[in-house]
Amino acid sequence: MLARSGSAKFISNFLAAPVWPSLHHPHRSFSQTTRPNPDHLFGYMPQLTVIEKLRLTSTRWPTRRTFAATAHPPSPSSDPLFNYTSGLWLYNKDLRLEERTRFFNVDELCRLAAESVGRRLDDVAGLKKLAGGGFNRTFLITMHDGFQMVGRIPYPVTVPKPFAIASEVATMAFLRSRGLPIPEIFDYSLKPDNAAGTEYILMAYVDGDSLDNIWHDLTEDQIDSFFRQFTEIEARMMSIPFPAGGSLYFTEDLKTLLAGSSSERGIPLADDQSFCVGPDTSVPLWYGRRSELSLGRGPYTSAEAALEGVAKKELAFLQKFGQPLLPFQRERREAYGYEKQSQWDHVENLLRYLSIASSLVSGNSDLCRFCIRHFDAQLGNFIVLRQPDSNDLRIIGIIDFQHTPILPMFLLAGVPQALQNYDDLYLRNTAKYNEPHHAALEDPMGALRRLLFFHARNPWEGETLALKVALIKLTENWETLVGEGLPCPIEFDPADVGKTMALHAEQKKADMNLQVLQNLVGFVSEGWVPAEHYEEAKTRSEELKRKVLEVAETKKERNEIMENWPLDDMDEKDYM
Repeated sequence: MLARSGSAKFISNFLAAPVWPSLHHPHRSFSQTTRPNPDHLFGYMPQLTVIEKLRLTSTRWPTRRTFAATAHPPSPSSDPLFNYTSGLWLYNKDLRLEERTRFFNVDELCRLAAESVGRRLDDVAGLKKLAGGGFNRTFLITMHDGFQMVGRIPYPVTVPKPFAIASEVATMAFLRSRGLPIPEIFDYSLKPDNAAGTEYILMAYVDGDSLDNIWHDLTEDQIDSFFRQFTEIEARMMSIPFPAGGSLYFTEDLKTLLAGSSSERGIPLADDQSFCVGPDTSVPLWYGRRSELSLGRGPYTSAEAALEGVAKKELAFLQKFGQPLLPFQRERREAYGYEKQSQWDHVENLLRYLSIASSLVSGNSDLCRFCIRHFDAQLGNFIVLRQPDSNDLRIIGIIDFQHTPILPMFLLAGVPQALQNYDDLYLRNTAKYNEPHHAALEDPMGALRRLLFFHARNPWEGETLALKVALIKLTENWETLVGEGLPCPIEFDPADVGKTMALHAEQKKADMNLQVLQNLVGFVSEGWVPAEHYEEAKTRSEELKRKVLEVAETKKERNEIMENWPLDDMDEKDYM
């Protein structure tokens, strides 16, 4: 819709207006300007254009954002302890807020926290909200003697509960046991059947600066020091061997979670059988009704099994729940004539992917071993200590290990999304301290391997274009990938390739128009804006919509704009 000549011309002319301030530094946070997502999803992105990154990360999967500590009023329904208060959404606001509302017994959580460190409820001086995001709300609990600890509570929207909590605490405990700067876990509950009435994690408070709050104040020497330390930590983390792919758990926790289930058992670690590898907790494998599917999500005993498992998940979903859909991203609907797209086209491309999945396995055995790394290396997940009288900076804590996967090195490789403006520093230090990872980054086919894996893993949202384009690129680079003499098991008709790439070019324009709209209105992914800017951003959106409607040439065009405006509420149930 925004690609029409009239509306596109208006938007281009409107660029003379000031860009909304929140787009420069939404929260004075470098990490807030890019999405981890989902899931974030891609904490480590292949080398993509800005628009491709925007397309990959602009989904309704919850993002991580920071908000300040707040005192709580007496009414539970409006108490910020239980509600998301920092930002609002320009569309589907009520749904997003409902997903993040979590009531619990404050006194009982404080009692459980005190008992986890050998204290009593009357030792607790107070609890205040520290931070929140798409999946969790975090609280600072302070004792009368000054001791502080952190409580972390998942939202109702968090998936897969309770596997996500079980995996996060095990991952943190395991990495801490290997000498990495990870906060100590004091206690946790995988289910809400406790006095506090909620799942929770209780952990040590790391007293330092969140890196995103001070990044713009750092000297070059301090930035250099951070990259050196981070890549050294990554090297230690990624050198730990694992017997399979999936996510990490305490062995006893996974036994409890899988009791009475037909799911595969965990595979214990050779040197510490109190930990095991079990189902992958990555959000795309569990999103929406996918959590109802009884299928294998790991542990994967081979790189090939990991590559195939993600596509088999989506095929199982489409066979049971699949239906034709308009693209979820409404700015991309015009290129399809506002017609629903068949899920069977995506099934066909997933089957094509499965036919070549084994060929995506790296020929370098060192890159096929299963390893772990921080999946969401946003600056806000690093706690650092600065010496006031020197240039010294030291990483003293790394947080937020939810949804951490264990995958073959060639699939985990990549420059952290939040650090891509400093990729030279990252790559130089990685070459020095983490040679296997650097080798994966140097693989000329590495980005394509990962791109195919991610697109095959992504939930069906009314488009198969991204996966099909990646498959076409694979056929064009087949000999580079596998060598001469082996025929490619898939092929595309030249006319089909031409049509597909023309559509791809059109959708790039649509993505650019969305980026323009983001700059003009002042929102980030999912239509999110800081709470204090909501009314003005909403007004800008409505004014822009009105002007686009004014330049529409026909009633049909106006109706299409009205029905598909990217910042209006929409029904999401068919996309779950």
